[in-house]
Amino acid sequence: MLRRVTATLLFAGFSAFSLTTQSGCSGSEDGPTPAPDPYKDEAAFCASWAKAACNKTVVEKCKAKDAEECAVAQEAFCRKAVPDVGYDKTNAEECVKAVKEAYKDAVLTKDERILVRSLGGECGTLLNGGKEEGDTCTKDANCNTVEDYKCVIRAGETEGTCQVPEEVGGGLKCSKANEVCADGFYCSSSSSCLAGGSDGDPCGPDEPCGDDSNCVDQGAAMVCKSKAALLENCSDDADCLSGICALAGTNGKCVEEVELTVTEPICSDLS
Repeated sequence: MLRRVTATLLFAGFSAFSLTTQSGCSGSEDGPTPAPDPYKDEAAFCASWAKAACNKTVVEKCKAKDAEECAVAQEAFCRKAVPDVGYDKTNAEECVKAVKEAYKDAVLTKDERILVRSLGGECGTLLNGGKEEGDTCTKDANCNTVEDYKCVIRAGETEGTCQVPEEVGGGLKCSKANEVCADGFYCSSSSSCLAGGSDGDPCGPDEPCGDDSNCVDQGAAMVCKSKAALLENCSDDADCLSGICALAGTNGKCVEEVELTVTEPICSDLS
C-alpha cells in the first residue's frame, strides 16, 4: 500500500513538472517581442526621418545643442511636410535612406534640397491621395503617388488628371493624357511639345518660358526674363539658373549648393 501511494505521488510530481516545462518551452517558442515598425505611421516615419537628418556634422554646422534637439526640430518640420491623412509607408524606407544620404555632409545640392524640403525624388511617393488614373487633380498629393501617379496639368490649365507620366521629346505630339514634354518644352493647345520662350519673348499661362527664364510683368506685356547666373543677386530659388538662392529674401546669391551654417534658414528646422 505504501509503495502505491509513493508511486502515485511521484507520478503526480512528474506530471506537474512536465506541464511546467512544457509551458516554459511554449513561451520560448513565441520568441522575443518584435521591434516597433519605424515607418508604421506618419509619427513613426517622421521620427526616423529626423534621426536620419541629424547626424554629427549637421548638429555642429547648425549649432544645435545636441542630436536630440536637432531631431525635435526636424521631426516638427517633417510632420508639417507629410500629411497624416494619405501617408503610406510602402516607400518610406527608401525616402529615409535618401534623406540620410543628402544630409551626410551638411551640404545640399539642388536635387537634395528639393528632396528634403519639398518631398522630391525618392520622397515623392509617400502619399496616397486616393485618386487613380484619369481622376481630376490640382497637385500630385491628390493622386496615388505610391503607384507613381502624378497630377499632369497642361499649360494654361489649373486642373489636370492623375497619370503615370510618359515623357516625349520636343516637337513630338503630347495628345495622350499621360504624355508630358521634356524639360524646356511645354504641351501646347495643339498638343505638340513646343520650346518655351527665352529672354525677351512674350509669355503667359498658355505660352510659358523655357527653363532658363521666368515670365515677368514688364508693364505693357508679360515677357521672359533670363534667370540669374551663379553669384548674381536673387530673392527666390526661381530667380536662379542653378535653382538655389542662398539667403533668399535678404542678400540672396545664386549658388550651386547650400552648405549648412547657423545663418542658413534650413538650420532653423535642424536646431
